[in-house]
Amino acid sequence: MNFLLLRPMVLIMLLFLFSEIKSQDYYHEMDSALTGVQPNEKVKVLIDLTKQYRNHNASKALFFARQAIAKGEEISDNRTIADAFKNLGAVYYLSGYYDSAIVYFEKSMNGYSLVGDSIGIAGNLNNIGVIYLERSSYDTAALFFSQSLAIKTSLNDSLGCARTLLNLGIIFQEKGDYQQSHAYLINAREINLKIKNDEGLMDCLINLGYVYLLVSDFEKALQSYNLALDLANKLNDRYSGALCLNNIGDVFFRMGEFLKAEKYITDAFLKREEIGDKSGMITSLINMAKIFEKSANYARANELYIQALKIAGELGESRKEADILAGMSFNLRKQRNFEHALQFTGQSLEIAERIGSKSQILMNYKDFVFLYSAINAQDSAEKYLEKYHELKNVLDVSLSDDNAESGSGMDLARSASKSGGFALKTQAWKGFQHNETLLVVMTTSIVIISGLLVFIFLLLAFLSINNRRNRYF
Repeated sequence: MNFLLLRPMVLIMLLFLFSEIKSQDYYHEMDSALTGVQPNEKVKVLIDLTKQYRNHNASKALFFARQAIAKGEEISDNRTIADAFKNLGAVYYLSGYYDSAIVYFEKSMNGYSLVGDSIGIAGNLNNIGVIYLERSSYDTAALFFSQSLAIKTSLNDSLGCARTLLNLGIIFQEKGDYQQSHAYLINAREINLKIKNDEGLMDCLINLGYVYLLVSDFEKALQSYNLALDLANKLNDRYSGALCLNNIGDVFFRMGEFLKAEKYITDAFLKREEIGDKSGMITSLINMAKIFEKSANYARANELYIQALKIAGELGESRKEADILAGMSFNLRKQRNFEHALQFTGQSLEIAERIGSKSQILMNYKDFVFLYSAINAQDSAEKYLEKYHELKNVLDVSLSDDNAESGSGMDLARSASKSGGFALKTQAWKGFQHNETLLVVMTTSIVIISGLLVFIFLLLAFLSINNRRNRYF
């Protein structure tokens, strides 16, 4: 018998067993949380568990979100089911599965329509707008945000207004109207301070930091990001905490403090990889590539750009694709490969013009000036220099000539996943003392699994001995 053929089977059995153990842990936690809870309250408890994990454990958050939908369908309560659909949409959004997120936000909106819940409808309009914002469809995003804000304003929904004002501020960032963006964000910040909403305040601070960065006010940018990081740690929000670390690193990069920049950006990437934040990983990869460029390791930088471009394409994030292509152009320019660099800058500009990102267009114009000057195409260089100054005057922003050549690569805080809607009652956690049947089942399962693991261990040991014999004889 060829024992080598058994190895894949053994590995599959091990993976299956570990998966079953993990699944049983989830069920254990769910059953403990739901012990003694009335049927009509179980969905709320599961949604609360989802919110507890969705910023740092996507697998567990998805489990609880799906269980919430199942429990809601058991009691046939349209409002509760709508809440559960929105909850699952938020988890998919944070995991980077935007199409799935939209599907569940729309299902949630339909459920709220059946019960006449205008606040729920407005929350989902905001959330769908956020996804279009991620995909750089600014006009479509603005349409959803405006519809959401109108409903929230009519209902005097301060929390909802703050969230949507934040997202409108982000749109004006991308469109290059920094004064308007600042005004929206300050308005949102004041509302969050008034209602003592730390989560919303954190998002405002992150985006205010970005505006300050764009106008080269590094001191205020660092102040905003550090305040946001403190709030993220207080809230145990690993998603936003990683975002703050990345952005602090980007500020230090622009200030020329590359060792500090590398530390913060590396920490951000590792945290994002751990929690499965694909969109955030793109940004950290871009910034890590820039650091390698500073040490003239252009090959490694290009590898990181390619890795980031692949993820951006999978997520459909056009704004980041444009930024990555600009970075690849800068990489080639530093190696004096001007012809290929021109091609990448052209591709970046094409995307930036399509999505209407004026800040990226400005960077592309600047890159064209450098590139055409390098190949002595003075007419083209002067043409783009004129375009650069015209747009720069419109944006009224001063950009560093050294550290911002290939774009910022910054993230922006989004609030789709944080558009809650209702407060959840915290349930007391109870053990197994009131569920003897489950205790017997779990005990039996543990005994069986332990026996299987011992058997597999012995089998692997036997296979290892057999393989050694095969090698030596």
